[in-house]
Amino acid sequence: MAEAIALAEDLNDAHGLAVAKWHAGVLACLDQNYPAVERLATELIELCTRRNFALWLAGGVVLKGWAQRALGNHAQALVWIEDGLSDLRAIGANLFLPLYLGLKADALQAANRNSDALDAISEAEALVERFEVRSGASELYRRRGLLLTIIGGSPEQAEAAFGEAVSLAKRQESISLLKRAEASYQECCRKKRAR
Repeated sequence: MAEAIALAEDLNDAHGLAVAKWHAGVLACLDQNYPAVERLATELIELCTRRNFALWLAGGVVLKGWAQRALGNHAQALVWIEDGLSDLRAIGANLFLPLYLGLKADALQAANRNSDALDAISEAEALVERFEVRSGASELYRRRGLLLTIIGGSPEQAEAAFGEAVSLAKRQESISLLKRAEASYQECCRKKRAR
């Protein structure tokens, strides 16, 4: 990603730079690298505000909100995320909504609003089915499994969610998502055995 960002800067390609920073921000989310997400989101918001790139601006706003949760600013994080989601809906960028609703679920979970987080996951899963965009679906199922484990939901439902996350990651040949889903499932099993 650093190479893509550097190339876009060298070429003075503002749109390419916005896309590269957005991708880098999403990857930093998957890596739980809050400072990198905060930095990239801030840079993305500044660039997109100057260039009027509505899609990437809305994405930057959601990423900024997601990063705010690491600082414990749960209410502010959710305001940022809701603002970004509202902007995405206004421009009809429905294909990005499942990814961002997953990030919203993370922020809600961090604020101990687990049932709201499950609602966000359900909304995202419905959009995945409606638009048949499966690129972020493995993460949604993984998050569902985590949330069900946290709230003491049905172990069968949690296991089914993790199983779907693993299965989908395998079908998509996504090693990173597969490892993430397997690690989350193993962690939940470990905690369950420790009880």
